[in-house]
Amino acid sequence: MPGVSRYTDAFAIIQTFVFFGGPLGGLFMDRNKLQTPCSTTKKPYVRGQFADMRDSCLPLAVTSLSAVGYSGCLLIPSLPLQYLTFVFILIMRSLLFGAGASVTTIIFPMQYFGSVYGAIRTMSGFVSFLQYPIFIVIQNHFNDDPFWVIVAFIVADCVTLILPIALYIMSRGKSQAAAGRTSADPG
Repeated sequence: MPGVSRYTDAFAIIQTFVFFGGPLGGLFMDRNKLQTPCSTTKKPYVRGQFADMRDSCLPLAVTSLSAVGYSGCLLIPSLPLQYLTFVFILIMRSLLFGAGASVTTIIFPMQYFGSVYGAIRTMSGFVSFLQYPIFIVIQNHFNDDPFWVIVAFIVADCVTLILPIALYIMSRGKSQAAAGRTSADPG
C-alpha cells in the first residue's frame, strides 16, 4: 500500500494549490481588462459592450478541455500518468468555480443571479448524487471496467465546448453589429 499512499499524498498536495489557482483563474478571466501603466499609446482603452462575454470564452474552453484531459488520462492504465490527471483536476476545479460564477453574471441579468446560480449548484449536486448509482452500474453490468462510463464522460465534456464556441460567435456577431450601427450613425 505504499504506492497508494504516495499517490493519495500527491493528490492532496496538488489540490492545495487550488488556493493559488483560483485567483489565477480570476486573472485569466480578466486578462483583457488589465492595463499596464507604461502603455505606449495615450488613447483610453475602450471595451465593447460584449467584450466580457468574449473574454469568458477562453477560460470556459480551458475548463472543458481540462475535463476532457482528465477523463482521457483515466482511460490510460498507467499509475505515473495519474499525476497529470491530478493537475487536470486542479485546473478544472480552479476555473470551474471561479469562471462559472463570473460567466453567470455576464450571460444573465444580475437580478436572476441567485436563481440561476442556485439552479447550477442544484444540477451539480444532482450529478454528484449520481456517482453511487454509476459505480453500481460499473460493478454489476460492466464487470468493474469503467471504460464506457469514462467514454460517456468524455463525450459529455466535449459537449460542454459548445458553450464557449456559441458565446464567442454570438459576442463577435453582436459586436460587429454594434460597430456597424455606430459607424452608420452620422451623429
